[in-house]
Amino acid sequence: MNFRCNERLQACLKNRLVRHKLVKFLRDNFQWSRSERIEFYSDFVPYSFFFQEYCNGKPAMCGGVILHGQQDMAKAYYSIHT
Repeated sequence: MNFRCNERLQACLKNRLVRHKLVKFLRDNFQWSRSERIEFYSDFVPYSFFFQEYCNGKPAMCGGVILHGQQDMAKAYYSIHT
C-alpha cells in the first residue's frame, strides 16, 4: 500500500478514532494477494481516499475508501466503493 497523499494520511493519523477505524479497515479489507500494489490518493470527502490497484503492471480495480457518518465519529465507519 502506497499513500500518495501525505496531508490526508497525517490528518487521519492525528485523530485517534479515525486512526483506529482506518487501520482496522485496511487490515481487514486490503489483503489482496494478486495485487502488486495499491495506491491511495485524497478524496473530496474528509478522512477518505481514492485507491487504484495494480496487477501485472497494469491498473486494475479502483474506487474509494469512504468514512461515512462523520457527524458522530464514534459511530462513523469506513466502506469501499468501486
